[in-house]
Amino acid sequence: MEAMTKKARSEIVIRLPEGWSKAAFVGVEYAFLGWLALVAIALVNYVSQSSSPYLEGMKWTQAVWAASDFWRLAHGGSFAFGGGSISLIPLALPVAMIALLAFAARREIAGMARAFLALGYVPTVLVLSLLTGGSSTLRIFGGALLIALLASAIALLPLLRPPAQVRAGILFAFKTLAIVAGLSVLLLAVALGIHAGGVKGIYALLSGGVVGTITITLLWLSYVPTLACWALSWCLGAGFQAGQGATSSPFSVAHLPIPALPPYGALPTKAPGVAIVLLSALFFALLGFLLARTEKFDSSKHQVDYLLTGGGIFALVMFVWAAFARGSLGVGRMEQVGLNLGSWTLWFLLAALMPLLLGAFFADPTRRSQVSGLVSKKQPVADKQTPTLTVVEDQAQENGEGEDQAQPARSEGAAGREQGEEQDHPDPAGEPGEAEQSPKGHRQEDGDEARAGSTAAPTPKRLRLIAQGQGDPDAPTTAIPKDNK
Repeated sequence: MEAMTKKARSEIVIRLPEGWSKAAFVGVEYAFLGWLALVAIALVNYVSQSSSPYLEGMKWTQAVWAASDFWRLAHGGSFAFGGGSISLIPLALPVAMIALLAFAARREIAGMARAFLALGYVPTVLVLSLLTGGSSTLRIFGGALLIALLASAIALLPLLRPPAQVRAGILFAFKTLAIVAGLSVLLLAVALGIHAGGVKGIYALLSGGVVGTITITLLWLSYVPTLACWALSWCLGAGFQAGQGATSSPFSVAHLPIPALPPYGALPTKAPGVAIVLLSALFFALLGFLLARTEKFDSSKHQVDYLLTGGGIFALVMFVWAAFARGSLGVGRMEQVGLNLGSWTLWFLLAALMPLLLGAFFADPTRRSQVSGLVSKKQPVADKQTPTLTVVEDQAQENGEGEDQAQPARSEGAAGREQGEEQDHPDPAGEPGEAEQSPKGHRQEDGDEARAGSTAAPTPKRLRLIAQGQGDPDAPTTAIPKDNK
């Protein structure tokens, strides 16, 4: 019987890449998923609206191209529309991509390899853009690279070990950004609520049923961060352009006819003036004070590091936000809408960044005490706490006052008068007989002689040194005798 040998079954094991190669793989995966999600939404809308007479002759491939155009727009690209171009970025899409990439990197990639997301993300975006008929390759490359780098930076933050004051500054910047972004969205919601009638009227003109309304709503929801930046710019005083020649700010109202777009139904109809700018500056000062009041610094250098880190990150992110909140929405007056970067930078520094840093600076009790000391040094001499000496003539003998205040001086004056009386009148002890026989008469004579002596030699006035500006004003003072000339 032949010996039977068992052969080991061969197994094929596919190992996922590790390190930088895994980071590149994650970048490829999420770049493709982002494009696929928009295409799926477009196809659902196409199927639901295929019976509409407005879409007669439209093919499903056109829905795919439209979704691809919108996806490229999120990466900084543009596409032709009505003889012009659309380049205003729907900032909600890149923000969502950054958040998803950062979350995936922290969950699936270990260590510093998270920095290599761009190796897979950027090439995939470029390939998909070219395959779907895209242009503006350089702009799309820059947008994709920025998205990947920001996602890597957020994913790497937990691995960094900066000094305590720098770490606190980073947290200060993130808290400030979150609060400012949330309040900007709230301002936009309040404006839409106040002008709800106009917004609903525009919706009625544009929507084509339930699905059409949902599609338009999703489209403009992707522009919420862009519109929120416009609302914040309006509050800071810089305003924004709803179209060429139609600027809306606290100092002006957009009067020219503008296209019927749902967000434009919430444009302010009044200009409140500088009051809204002052309120914004006060808000940022209070925000900086409240966020920094719990921080403790070992030295002035640590506080400077804290302020530079927090203020620098906040200013950088806000400038990038403003730079991408401008672009084109068509032809004519809509060729340029959004923010004016020069005006935005100036008003942002004056009404937001400087008040924020000043509030954070004076949140430290040491700094407030230093400023109080500087202010007290500039006050008049009479207001200072440095004691001063004042010479005052004591008229207590004439008006019967000041006995309790000049007790030491009275004792010295009495001793001087007794010594003078002894010199003018010999001691009656040498004649005991007379003293014993008429004690009352002797005391009367002493009183008469004392009054006569006081008439002949007036009692000297006394000068009191009074310490002013410190201590108890009712405390005893030092008296200095002074003879009348």
